[in-house]
Amino acid sequence: MLFASLSLAATEAPPMLRMPFPRGTAAVCHWDADRRSGSVEDRFAVDLSQPNHDGTIVAAADGVVSRAGENEELGKHVIISHGRYDTVYAHLADVLVNNRQRVVSGEPLGFIGGTGRSQGIRLRFSLNLSRPGRLGPSIPISLLTAPDNGSFRVMRAVDLDCSQRQAGLQRGMYASENEAGQPPHEGPPSPRMSIDLEDSRRRIAEGIFQERALQRVLDAQPQAGSLRTVARLRQLIRHQDGLILWKTRFWMGVMMYRDLGQLEQGRAFLEQVRTIETLDRFYPWIRPWALWHLSIISIELGECEDAARKLRQARREAQERGALEELEETLQITLDAVTPCL
Repeated sequence: MLFASLSLAATEAPPMLRMPFPRGTAAVCHWDADRRSGSVEDRFAVDLSQPNHDGTIVAAADGVVSRAGENEELGKHVIISHGRYDTVYAHLADVLVNNRQRVVSGEPLGFIGGTGRSQGIRLRFSLNLSRPGRLGPSIPISLLTAPDNGSFRVMRAVDLDCSQRQAGLQRGMYASENEAGQPPHEGPPSPRMSIDLEDSRRRIAEGIFQERALQRVLDAQPQAGSLRTVARLRQLIRHQDGLILWKTRFWMGVMMYRDLGQLEQGRAFLEQVRTIETLDRFYPWIRPWALWHLSIISIELGECEDAARKLRQARREAQERGALEELEETLQITLDAVTPCL
């Protein structure tokens, strides 16, 4: 099928990330998705700090150290390559790893600090698209798993940074209870906050299990074959709910048209996925990529004008989500292919 290998590589899922501290509670000081003034490289970076621990920073996933060094902006920092994605650990006090060193999830990388252009003692942590010889654009982090197999949502703290909260960190501080223009909440979490955190913990732990189950099915496709993989995806769908259900439906649509040649059935799945706006919060790549796949189906059916319209719309949506750089080359290749039949 047209563009099959390109689509498979382009939609590789980001790695599952753990909290880059070895244990304990982490305070989330900034969530930059709402501060559009940042550069594209750190627009979605998260500022983290941790009370009552020695400040060790650990790898969020298995990978290879592509850079361990120091510069004016990031200070002492480590960048780990995870294939198509990088994780960045900035403003460290000291670095414990070397370039080209292979690391595993949870392995110490250095110590939290305030080097470079940092406001206070904190870790600036981000997930970035990998780019040869430079730091690629950051993308949103939807969740971080915790060392005890629970997880933390990435919470937004309004009008605060780590330097402003250092005194309060020793007494406990919870980012989600801060309100715009108000001082930070100190002390133990409120009863409502405790219930919300426990509920989120259960839901996210279940979501992680379902994410891993989906990834195992996709990873096994070369050996299992397309027909068996689609059957396994159908089994997953029977037991899923929430946004992971729609992520699985996305892959069902892709495989049905791309691998099995069932264009109309694949189109139906992808058009359903396109209607789920809440996907943008945790899977911002899915709806623009679904539109791209729909444009490929239109090309296969000879509907060139519809394909061109979908490609232009996909470009607009990718730009709105800060993901245009990731999609732009693929969109342009496809547009060049469809132009002769317009």
